[in-house]
Amino acid sequence: MKKVNIWDAIAWIVLAGILVWLLLKTFGIINTSLWLKYAPLYGAVYLAGWQIHKLEVVSNKVDEIKKQWGTPT
Repeated sequence: MKKVNIWDAIAWIVLAGILVWLLLKTFGIINTSLWLKYAPLYGAVYLAGWQIHKLEVVSNKVDEIKKQWGTPT
């Protein structure tokens, strides 16, 4: 079984929270001030950037493994 990284779990929880918030906002259940209205969107942008960074790290590790095994990049 794959070990789950705590930061991955936190990222999924945050994304689920944003989805719930957006659904409640869409149906008019939540009424918020303007600055709070866009806070989850900024959070989503942050998480997207974090995921792109993770992909870069994985890509670098794959390149290192290819170099070790002599596979052309």
